[in-house]
Amino acid sequence: MTRMPKIAAACVALVGALSLLAPAARATPKILDLPEVLQDHDQWCWVGVTRSALLSFGVDQSQCAIAEYTRTHTTAADVDLGAVDCCVDWNQGCNHWNYFWYYGGSIADILQHFGGLQNVTYERPLSLEDVSAAIDGQRLAFIRWDWSSGGGHFLVAHGYDGADLYVMNPWPGEGLKIVDYQWLRSGDIHTWATSLTTGRATSCAGKTDGASCDDGNACTRADQCRVGACLGTPVLCPATACLEVGSCDPATGQCAAAAKADGLACSDDDLCTESERCLAGECLGTPKDCSAATDTPCQGSKCNPKTGQCAAFELEDGAACPDGTCQDGSCSSEGSMSCNVAAGPASAPVAAWALVVGLLGLRRRRS
Repeated sequence: MTRMPKIAAACVALVGALSLLAPAARATPKILDLPEVLQDHDQWCWVGVTRSALLSFGVDQSQCAIAEYTRTHTTAADVDLGAVDCCVDWNQGCNHWNYFWYYGGSIADILQHFGGLQNVTYERPLSLEDVSAAIDGQRLAFIRWDWSSGGGHFLVAHGYDGADLYVMNPWPGEGLKIVDYQWLRSGDIHTWATSLTTGRATSCAGKTDGASCDDGNACTRADQCRVGACLGTPVLCPATACLEVGSCDPATGQCAAAAKADGLACSDDDLCTESERCLAGECLGTPKDCSAATDTPCQGSKCNPKTGQCAAFELEDGAACPDGTCQDGSCSSEGSMSCNVAAGPASAPVAAWALVVGLLGLRRRRS
């Protein structure tokens, strides 16, 4: 695959010198397989791109068969491919331009008819993010150029790498190229005018960009439609202190990872543990001893996991301590249990019996 230094205008015979801009840093490159198909005739750019796209989805239709379908199914009054089978004699009217969508026999109709593909159309250029999203969703991005002198041309984008796009240009001598996105949008003799994305049917059929969807993959979250693709945020399974980088099971959405060797030194990011070591995939350590931080039996101690500092705190009133219970931070014996008979109402019955016994004894002595 080579960079595209210039473009020979397909569907019309224009040639212009074109420069490329330096690519900008972006996400990890992604490229979909797309066969190179060069158009058989000067007006068949639309045939070349549709055959290439169909082949990428496992559908093999010859260029003349595609043109013949349009000849017999077009609903556009100004698209007349003649009266002769395009596979018998293409020069009897079949070498003709075609529409992107809307009409029977258009590019969109061909893709749906032969490949059962789901199309989303746009009366505008796609942003670099849109093209990347389409490709991430296993969709191709069709591009219609308008020539500055009139007429147009079709290409297909099937990959991205930073600010560069991988495209298939069906004009003879071009084919598979790498081009700068900004140049693709606007060059000396062309302007990106309209767009179409195509791919296998998804839950985004008939939905607008931003609508919720389900890509059937439990390893993505918050799935949304974008340029016909159902895309979600991937579940990440990064390495931990005691686990290797893991992988997500698309059926369950759960991460699975191999444990690092037992006994390997690790950090649990808790400054209140010491001497951490890996054990069965977990980072375990010994709790820090903070007993020295207390001054009285009515104080407890705790460790701050962010700083590793020990601090004392006052126990609640009523907490047990060596001499009794804690009251206002001090250990007190007041209110504790005792076997001694206390003075007060509880001893009144005993005092009364003592008085009765005394009176009886006095009476005996007087008698």
